[in-house]
Amino acid sequence: MDPLSALAFACNVIDLVEKAIKCGQVLYVLYKDGATDDQDDIATLAGTMEAVVAGLQQAPAKAGIRKSSIDSELTRLLTKSTAICTKLRDLIKKCQPEDKGSIKAAGAALFRKLVHKSEIETLERDLQTCRTGIVSLLSTATHQNITDMQVTLRRMGVQQDSISHKLQMLGDQLRTSTADLHGQLGDILEVLTEAGDAIMEKKILNSLAFADMDSRFISVHDAEKDTFNWIFDRPEEVLAREPGLTVTFPDWLKSGSGVFHIVGKPGSGKSTLMKHLCGHPETMDLLEEWASASGKELIFCKFFFWRITPVAEQKTLKGLIRGLLHSVLRQVPQLSKKLFPKQWWPKKRIPELDDRQFLEAFETLVGDKDILQEFCFCFFIDGLDEFEARISLQRETHAALADKLLKWAINSNGGVKICASSRHFPEFTRKFPSSQQLTLQKLTEDDIYTLVANRLQSNDRFIKLGEMSEDKRIGCDTLVQKILAQADGVFLWVVLVLNELERGLVTSESIKLLERIVATSPREIKDFVQTILLSIPEIHQQGAYYLLAVVMRMEGILTSRHKAVASIQAATNAAIKSYKDRSYHIKLAECAMLFDAADCGRLRDCSDDLAVITSQLDDHIARAKEKERLAERCRGLVEADADLNIRFTHRAIPEALQDYFFHDKSETYVRDDLIAELLTWIALADIRLRCHEEISFPDNLTSNQNSSLWRLTYIARTRLRMYPSALDDSENMMRLLYKTTEAILSALYGTAIPEDQQWNDSRWVRPFGPETSIALGVFDGFQLHEFSGWLIDNKLSWKADRYRLLAYLREIIFFVGMESPIISDTSLEFVFEKLRQRGLTLDGEHPHGHVHNGCQNPACRSWHEFVCRELHYGTIHSGAMIYLEYPHRDESRRVSWHGIEKMLLLGADPDVFLSRKSRECRLLLGPTDETLFTLDKGDRD
Repeated sequence: MDPLSALAFACNVIDLVEKAIKCGQVLYVLYKDGATDDQDDIATLAGTMEAVVAGLQQAPAKAGIRKSSIDSELTRLLTKSTAICTKLRDLIKKCQPEDKGSIKAAGAALFRKLVHKSEIETLERDLQTCRTGIVSLLSTATHQNITDMQVTLRRMGVQQDSISHKLQMLGDQLRTSTADLHGQLGDILEVLTEAGDAIMEKKILNSLAFADMDSRFISVHDAEKDTFNWIFDRPEEVLAREPGLTVTFPDWLKSGSGVFHIVGKPGSGKSTLMKHLCGHPETMDLLEEWASASGKELIFCKFFFWRITPVAEQKTLKGLIRGLLHSVLRQVPQLSKKLFPKQWWPKKRIPELDDRQFLEAFETLVGDKDILQEFCFCFFIDGLDEFEARISLQRETHAALADKLLKWAINSNGGVKICASSRHFPEFTRKFPSSQQLTLQKLTEDDIYTLVANRLQSNDRFIKLGEMSEDKRIGCDTLVQKILAQADGVFLWVVLVLNELERGLVTSESIKLLERIVATSPREIKDFVQTILLSIPEIHQQGAYYLLAVVMRMEGILTSRHKAVASIQAATNAAIKSYKDRSYHIKLAECAMLFDAADCGRLRDCSDDLAVITSQLDDHIARAKEKERLAERCRGLVEADADLNIRFTHRAIPEALQDYFFHDKSETYVRDDLIAELLTWIALADIRLRCHEEISFPDNLTSNQNSSLWRLTYIARTRLRMYPSALDDSENMMRLLYKTTEAILSALYGTAIPEDQQWNDSRWVRPFGPETSIALGVFDGFQLHEFSGWLIDNKLSWKADRYRLLAYLREIIFFVGMESPIISDTSLEFVFEKLRQRGLTLDGEHPHGHVHNGCQNPACRSWHEFVCRELHYGTIHSGAMIYLEYPHRDESRRVSWHGIEKMLLLGADPDVFLSRKSRECRLLLGPTDETLFTLDKGDRD
């Protein structure tokens, strides 16, 4: 071997040994650590580059940077860099030993490293090239953006100079118009203040109102024609007949003071006279003279006590005060701020008034010097003896009441005077001055004569009897004189005697018989009424007794005397506002239906097949015939007025009836629970009669149908709650209420049992109007939640009636948000629990992404619709007014957070949002801005 070859061989051997050593070192590192340093460096480089690339890709979208001409090339390099980094990671992972600490695995890894060495180096060079390109492009883009920003800043500088100039001009203009602006702002503030005051005044009026506030006054019969004229026309004659009287009533109205007391026997016409005086034009004329003499404004108010009603406010001091305050503030609402100043305190949004505040307000009214310098007050208070005295409380006795009236009048320094009436109670006759005390029965002889003459001279049989002979004529005149002699000024006794005489004239022409009727008629009114009731033929007693009891209930009177102190819990302010101008009575046609059922022995069954009014009594012959049957069976205790309403002939009759029914234990015993069933039975017949037209949707309700719905609501909310036992104890009651819902549904929608899917139609389920809850079969609008529970338990199931139950829930919870809720919390809790027991839940799948009310899950859709309606129909939300341009909005509406809470407890998905877009504020959105529900502006109509 020549020297050169030997040298080359030696060098090769050395190089091989060096490489072997390096391989050994690499092998050792792979065996020990699992990766070489250069592999770690490449992996770190790839990871860093991936992070940079990801950040560059997301930056434009986050920053909202507009696209440029180099974006496409930059995107290509970023994509290529991501791919290179991915390949490098894969090769490095491939060149690592599968089993760390294994010589064999380390050797295999070393071999793979040598095999892929060139590929890795190539990828490193390519990655470095991409990085250089990216840096170059970013530098170019940055330079371009800086240039654009410089141009923009220069443009903004010019605009800023222009804006500064315009602001300076605007400032000059504002300085010249400051006075006008302040005036306009003052006007706006004044309007807003007046609006706020008006809302608060209305709320206070609602707090003062109570059930049947004016029913007593309305129920008093008008005076007979040409009676009571003496009180204005012949005052000197009144003075002559009443020795202790020194001030005539007209003089007292015009210039008198204190208390003017009208006293009389039961049935002597005190309430009739008081009503007559309240409406007589001369009363107001003389009082206006009294007020104008001192330069003041007259405020006239009236209150009629009524002891036998279950409404406590109609027979107590707090009721008197609330009634008078309500009347005063209805005439002069601006006095509310003076009488209830705390209600105008900041953050005092809803008036929470109690009896103490009412008394304080009234004491202020009759004692405040500022008020009495501007106003003078005249109060007419009827029936002081009907005040419900409580001996255990000294401040609530008849004597205490008399003292309080005198105090109000005396302490006002002539600014308050009171005309009061009562029976001969010493607590009143001794305390009120005799110089202003009028005894009615001493003065009504002429009025009684007018009444007798009008009644008998209009009776054809009596006229014919007097024309038969001279003896008959004299006998008729003598009969009239005997009535006058025995009347002793008691109108009611005369009315009852005349009723008996007219009945006697039908069967006899004997003067002696008529005289005997007068002579044997009991002197006490209660005894007289009992005699009349017992004179009704036994076969007709049941129908007559129950009709009388039904008429009593319609006037708010129970047959059970010991229950007369019960309160009507359902007569809320909402009901009062709805019915305060309405007066509902049993109609003559309904009376005929009741008598027909009694004649066939099925009255107590309240059978719905008999709840049919066969005739409206449109012709006078039919009306006359039915009036005659009414007079014959009820013996004149009730009568049909010009509007065919059945009313008592005197307000003292219900009291006598109550006493009789309370003690009656015969087979004709009248039960209060059956009275409630009969009222519902009558209401069913009325609904069937009036709601017979086939119509498509409730928008087309006729006035007759609406009238029936209001009447049904009135009966349910103010009369059925007087039911002496639980409503759901009566299967008859539940059946009748169910038949009523069927009749209403049939009238409104053309079918008594709609398909369940139809309850998902927005035209069927409207969130407004009294008929909505009725149409749903939801009597919570009447606060009869027991029926709702019965309906759910016996007629509805979650499987077959899912949409109806959801509509039911949505409706009752919606009404909770009202200021004067139609649905009480008791009803809500009761029905809510019933629905939950039946399996109603909003839990489960809530599919997002369905658009325009398209959610297929009915529970989910119900929740979306409910919350959307709540947030848009509520006008006050988080202290700000929402959606003011919405038509027909309810100013008293609040968002029903209580209702929303109940829906959430049922599993409703809370992940919903209200759109903040100005023109899309009726949208309910999901978490990714998808539309869940859209509330159309017209869907409320």
